Amino acid sequence: MRLAGHAALALAAAVFLGPSLAFAQPKSGGESSAEDAKNKARELFTKGAKALDDKKFSESLELLSRAEELFHAPTHVLYIARAQVGLGRLMDAKATYEKLRDEKLPPGASPGFIDAQAKGKAELDDLDRRIPKVVVVLEPKSASGLAITMNGSVLDPAHLGVGFGVAPGSYVFEAHADGLESGKVTVEAAERTTTEVKLVLQPLGRAKSGTSGSTVSSTGGGWSGMKIASLPLMGVGGAGLVVGGILGGLHFVRQSEADDKYATCFQTCRDEIESLDEEATTFGNASIGLLAGGAAALATGIVLFVVAPSDAPSDDAPASATAWVRVVPGGIGVEGRF
Repeated sequence: MRLAGHAALALAAAVFLGPSLAFAQPKSGGESSAEDAKNKARELFTKGAKALDDKKFSESLELLSRAEELFHAPTHVLYIARAQVGLGRLMDAKATYEKLRDEKLPPGASPGFIDAQAKGKAELDDLDRRIPKVVVVLEPKSASGLAITMNGSVLDPAHLGVGFGVAPGSYVFEAHADGLESGKVTVEAAERTTTEVKLVLQPLGRAKSGTSGSTVSSTGGGWSGMKIASLPLMGVGGAGLVVGGILGGLHFVRQSEADDKYATCFQTCRDEIESLDEEATTFGNASIGLLAGGAAALATGIVLFVVAPSDAPSDDAPASATAWVRVVPGGIGVEGRF
């Protein structure tokens, strides 16, 4: 979303309001007034884009909206949606992105307009994953004179039992029917969550506490359990390969030392030669085991990471994984912390 300085802003404005303006739609008639509107829109867009780059979202939205009022262009709509996202007005931004997505560009539309629409579609997909979802479940499923309210406003019956998006914030749900009512259920709808609201209708004045309520689950934005599990495998596998290579080098060093001793003092240093041979064998066996095991663990971790789903019930990035191999008398130990 960020632009590389004033020069980039001016260039962007020139690109979308330059040769391609034949496909944009002026909001007033007359050749002179259309040209004036085009020039003013260019100026407002440049200022609005700069304000967006500086995270002055309210100022940016005002400037970009004025530019769009003067002269319609898909680029305006894209930047307006981005400003709305910056202000946390996710549902407004969703509607703006959908307007951009659904616009039918004329044949020969400029690359700038086509690119703006393509970027808008991709950003809409990302935004949809951020928007909180609410599912209202009613028990019993129907009743005479039923009315469900959300923050005091009647909820569309089509939303019952079906997830729908809401702006982040606090919501109070309640259900009423002929001679029946539910308790009030208050929920905090946060980004990347789905909240199930359960409303249980009971005779008036006899509603029992604990019958109505809500449950919250996180959706998207994090890494799946399989993807997280692959990190320790890759860490251990990589460490095994590194230490296996080091031990392989030590095997050859000890073997070379034993050969040198054999050539120079076979009879007088036989015990030292045998000791070097034993060390070389230990290092060699450990190296082979670590290289084979490390390669298998690393390969398995990579496969799990690639095939695992991206989304998970968490907004947090996975914790880092640490693994190390410890050489101890008589063996090799692999330890990890993740």
